[in-house]
Amino acid sequence: MAGRGDAQELAAENLRKLLAEERPDLRAIGGFRGIAGFSPTVLVILAALPMVPFVVVAVLSKTWILIVVGVVVMALVMIALARWVNSTRIVVDVGDEIVVLARRGGVLVDIGRHPRGAVQQLPYWERAWLKVQVGDEVIWVSPTVFSGAVERLAAPADGGR
Repeated sequence: MAGRGDAQELAAENLRKLLAEERPDLRAIGGFRGIAGFSPTVLVILAALPMVPFVVVAVLSKTWILIVVGVVVMALVMIALARWVNSTRIVVDVGDEIVVLARRGGVLVDIGRHPRGAVQQLPYWERAWLKVQVGDEVIWVSPTVFSGAVERLAAPADGGR
């Protein structure tokens, strides 16, 4: 079983390969990948809401197939939310600034450039995700995979006090 360090090294290597292939113009020192939009936990909760009526009717009418229909509806809503509301962001340290990348038309493009220190790790009630702010964008990051990269780039949220 791979440990947290192995997952972080593998993720960093995959990110370096992606950037070398698609954006060789960026001389990346480090970075991380995350999701902009709903937090993954909120996404699951929102996707589960349309399932509730199916479960209630299934229990009341003892028509158990409706639970399966509810699960399918939940999966479709989750896919739709993840596809059209959330989007992947790549935050790259290029030395003198932080670059935020997103896919547009299948190509990684800059959507923001920020001075060093623009990355902040914000408090969040759930430990399964890191809430990171880069400029005006909030990005949800897996702590298992990218916590080390976020810590290296993050400025204290209180301005260092």
